[in-house]
Amino acid sequence: MAITQLGLAHELLDRSRHPGDLGRIPVLYITVPPAATPRMIAAEFARFLGLPVTARFNITDIIEAVVGVCTDARTSLVLIDELHNISLTSRNGAEVADTPQVLLRAHSRGVRLRQHQRRAAPGQRPR
Repeated sequence: MAITQLGLAHELLDRSRHPGDLGRIPVLYITVPPAATPRMIAAEFARFLGLPVTARFNITDIIEAVVGVCTDARTSLVLIDELHNISLTSRNGAEVADTPQVLLRAHSRGVRLRQHQRRAAPGQRPR
């Protein structure tokens, strides 16, 4: 309950700072399913954003799609509920726990790249 209240408060604050900007998705919220795999975590992020997830998509495809949307939508808070469903005593559990970190790193690279592209002079390709 507290985690959803935090998300709501953050979203309301973000929307008050950026009124009329309907393209923003300030908060991303997922619940870790029992016996989750890294791909299941990535798929939960995609489902929250309304992105299609098919059996053909691997985890990299899913994460790239999620990061693209989050970067464009200026997501600034990621909430992950039910973390106790991740078992850190197995290799799979450790990989599941690393999935949000992979997403965050990819998102940070995307944000920095887009900032660099905006700073490039008109007609110039960014390096």
